[in-house]
Amino acid sequence: MKNFVRINGWPVAPAVAIAFLLMKAAHDAATGGNLCVTSGYRTKSEQAGIFTSRYARGGYSPWGDYRTYLRVTWGRFSGLGPVASPDVGSNHTRGFALDLNVVSGSASQAWMLAHAHEYGFHWTEGKSVGEPWHWTWEVTGSFPTGAESDPWQGRGAPDPVYPSDPGIPISQIGGVAAGGGGLLPPEPEEEDDDVKLIKNLDTGQIYSVGKEFIEQLDGGDGEHKAWVDAGLPGWLEVKSWSFTRILRVHGVPDNVVNSKGYVLDALNGQGDYVKYGSWSRGQETQRLAWLAQKR
Repeated sequence: MKNFVRINGWPVAPAVAIAFLLMKAAHDAATGGNLCVTSGYRTKSEQAGIFTSRYARGGYSPWGDYRTYLRVTWGRFSGLGPVASPDVGSNHTRGFALDLNVVSGSASQAWMLAHAHEYGFHWTEGKSVGEPWHWTWEVTGSFPTGAESDPWQGRGAPDPVYPSDPGIPISQIGGVAAGGGGLLPPEPEEEDDDVKLIKNLDTGQIYSVGKEFIEQLDGGDGEHKAWVDAGLPGWLEVKSWSFTRILRVHGVPDNVVNSKGYVLDALNGQGDYVKYGSWSRGQETQRLAWLAQKR
């Protein structure tokens, strides 16, 4: 078992998890919202994967964005935005940064700007790169100064982190609430078949995602309103990298969604990518059985 806690499926350093859960309780009570983690700790290998998907070794960058990695200059060719070189690391790889479902102009953002610092979270780095969702714990700039608390509580950052590793239960990391409010309660366990509504900001596509299940939705206002009226949260807005990680956490393979955002429809599409298609592990099993019978 590794030295991290999973929140919304994402690995989070223990000390950061304690602070986040205290902040979430206050945020949700004040706004009626549901503050969620959309990306947490990244291993060095994960950071390298993101970096090399946006930067080319010795390549030209139309944005003038060049970074050094493995003692060689790399240029960013992707329009998805800058990424820290794995040689330098980021506050995600150090365990200090969280990406949250905070959108510009929202009630969540207003609350965070007014109160997040009370729990040790800062938007200085996120603001500098135009990311309302990016918040750092105790770090007020792009790098720790050495005066911050250890997010790993003296046990060190894990690398690698496997999707199958549940991490440390919230109830075992302890932590005293600000003002001596006592130990944190255990985080409620999520249902395995809990369905989430997720919008990929890079493609604009919206999906319902559950355990080993995904369906592309038309994303109309009526559909969104129907979810809210049913007592379900509105869609969670994430970037492509976070979207892929969410799928993996829910047991959905990476190749189920193509570059256009279409879903590999196992039954109706007979194994093709279909607009507004759906995929589930059960459908895939049925399709493979049907193909076996035809042979």
